[in-house]
Amino acid sequence: MEKLKHVESISEQEKSEQREKTYLEGRRHCCVFCRSFKLNKGAFESHGIGVFCTVSCHDCNGVWSELYELLGVREIMHGGCTS
Repeated sequence: MEKLKHVESISEQEKSEQREKTYLEGRRHCCVFCRSFKLNKGAFESHGIGVFCTVSCHDCNGVWSELYELLGVREIMHGGCTS
């Protein structure tokens, strides 16, 4: 019985990984669970070197976090600092 439980949790892990992959491949404007476009994004919060935003779906009540990481910096305008 314990082995069957382990197989089920691997299956759920695989489903979760597939949802994440699909979401990151360009479907970021829809729910990771039901594909609805009725989303609510929370405030961006920083933790360490990353930033995250909690997102929820109005249709299926799914909730997930989007994780953001700084990739680089582009100068827009020099602020006059001399150091």
